[in-house]
Parts: sequence; structure tokens; C-alpha cells
Amino acid sequence: MTIHKFKEQSRYGDRIILGAICLAMIFLLGLGMLNVLSPNFDWRYVCVCLTVTAFLGGIFYLLNRTRMKVSINKKRIKFKVMPFHQKARRIAWDEVTDYQIVRTNQTEQWIGGNIHLPGERFISLVGRNGLSVRTKSGRQYFIGCKDVEKLENALTD
Repeated sequence: MTIHKFKEQSRYGDRIILGAICLAMIFLLGLGMLNVLSPNFDWRYVCVCLTVTAFLGGIFYLLNRTRMKVSINKKRIKFKVMPFHQKARRIAWDEVTDYQIVRTNQTEQWIGGNIHLPGERFISLVGRNGLSVRTKSGRQYFIGCKDVEKLENALTD
């Protein structure tokens, strides 16, 4: 049995985006209903409204179902973003040449170049807080986590 030094689960939680999708769906359904009730009824307009609403509903469902698991132990770093990864991705500590804990304050979480560095694989649902890892092969990963203090304590032990 593996003893985890750090383990965390997070989910997509940007309420502004989810709220905007919900409002757009309600607005489109309202437009479709207005068209149905008007004397100039056009079934193509209603079909377009329902199709776009279904598409937005699918995006809402996908975002709501997105989960990320991160676990770190003495042998490896393991992460999985469901439903995008079928299997968990692993980075062995022998392959890591450098790592750095990244903290970003709340107002700078999603602003500009702070989101993603060129050549970096950005795996996060919580913004730019977490662990930046460079491997021997030259790949650079950013693995996001909510509890940076707990991550830092786990890595310093």
C-alpha cells in the first residue's frame, strides 16, 4: 500500500462561466418560446435556439463533471483530469530535474501570461497555484492544487 504525502481532489468551479452558460440557455429558450407564441412562427429559428441550447447544456454538463485528482508520494507524482484522461498520468521523482511551488494571489489567478507559459503542459482546474515540474526529457508541467500550504509541507518532509 502506498502512503501518500499529498492527495487532493478538485473540480471545475468557475461560477461566473457556469452562470453565464445558464443565463445564455435561459435566454435562448425564452427567444424560442417568444417565436413559438408569435404570429410569425418560424420553425428553423426554434430549431437553431434548441440546438444551441443543447450544445451549451453539453458544455455545462462537461464542465460540471470535470474532476482532477493529484497525489504525491515518495516515488511519483500522479494526476488525472476526468473525463479527459482515461488513465492517471505519472511522473517519477527520478525523472524530475527541478520543481517549484507556485503561488498566485486571487486577483492574478487567470490574468494574461500568468495562465500558461510557452512549452508548459498546464493541468489545473484552480488557476495558477500548484507545482511546476521540469523533467529530464525537457518537458515542463504545471499541476494545479488548491491547498498550496499542504503541498509545500508534504514536499519539505
